[in-house]
Amino acid sequence: MKRLFNVFTLLIMINEDQGFNDDPVISKMLFAILCFQLSMQEIYKYLVEHCNEISSDDLRILSDGSFPDNSEGSDVLGDISDIIRNNEININNAAALLKELADIILDPDETKVQGNKNKLESILSISSSTNNTNINATGGAGELTENKAIKKWINDTDVKYNIMTARSEFHVGFGKRVELECNGKKYNVKMHSKTKGRIDGLTQFYKDTGLKKGDCCLLEYLYDKDNKNSAKIVCTPINTD
Repeated sequence: MKRLFNVFTLLIMINEDQGFNDDPVISKMLFAILCFQLSMQEIYKYLVEHCNEISSDDLRILSDGSFPDNSEGSDVLGDISDIIRNNEININNAAALLKELADIILDPDETKVQGNKNKLESILSISSSTNNTNINATGGAGELTENKAIKKWINDTDVKYNIMTARSEFHVGFGKRVELECNGKKYNVKMHSKTKGRIDGLTQFYKDTGLKKGDCCLLEYLYDKDNKNSAKIVCTPINTD
């Protein structure tokens, strides 16, 4: 708590000329973002990298308290739901803090919402300068240059669109062809051309594996420095019973 208030006070002082002292929306937003940075850093990192993708519909879902049950139709909320599960973050605490942030940004005057979203982007950029991890607020996570393994819980969006959203930390390259291996079978699929960590074209994969919403698997990216145009990913279903 002491660190939280010290950083908050410092950033208010440093950015006084940008109206941080005079704008209650900025002050509240900054405090909420610092809470994420200090207690739920994985969500904070996602917000830094994907802030401009958050829609007004996403904010309303967060504000009305229906997250995470009403997250399947949104890539952003689906990603955040995955992050919460994969990192064993307390879902009630995360939902409550996300609601607070959404309530700050939303305004009865719709014309002010975009302005508040712009303020959020500015605050995320400023707050990242105090973070002790290397976060690039403009470029986000870079393409992996080493082996990487993550746990992935299948969600409704994955099954509905025959994809697998593995988040930006699993960025193996835009549009890269992938040899996906699971249970001894191999599938020639492809990474999405614009979304980091999203594997497309998994219709046959889901038919063969029977993976469904709520199932968990281990994704392992095997980095090959001599083969820049394709990637190999091994998917191993995990029994979570």
